[in-house]
Amino acid sequence: MLGSRADFWLDAASLAFTLLLPVFLYSVAAVRKGNAGLHRRLQLALSVALLVIVVVLEWHFRMVGWRQSAEASRFFPWGVDVALGIHIAFALATVVGWIAALTVGVRGWSSGQLRVSHRDRHRWWGRFALWSTFGAAFTAWIFYLVAFVM
Repeated sequence: MLGSRADFWLDAASLAFTLLLPVFLYSVAAVRKGNAGLHRRLQLALSVALLVIVVVLEWHFRMVGWRQSAEASRFFPWGVDVALGIHIAFALATVVGWIAALTVGVRGWSSGQLRVSHRDRHRWWGRFALWSTFGAAFTAWIFYLVAFVM
């Protein structure tokens, strides 16, 4: 799809994950403008989409693999493994951030808005999730370039 050594599923997951980022930013802008309901719906939809992307990609990695395609990289194995390790650190932080922000948000939701007692924690975890998600996307593309393009 993208003309690299990566297969269709890795290309599709990379593009889909990247396309979720503008929706994430739009969701943050919506809540800042006072539209908490839209923010909530978008975040729940993004959570489901992200979960599907990650599960399909991980299943594909386990069933089909990716190392054989990455062996042609001039950075294989050390550079590829370092890039992957850094990406995994951000990806794990993303999972923690999303679960925490969703948990606080869902538990604190009442009468069409987030209760005041939950707002600071939700905001903190939301920012954590935002930055870790962008970090995961950025490091995913670095891994992609190192493993499948170079």
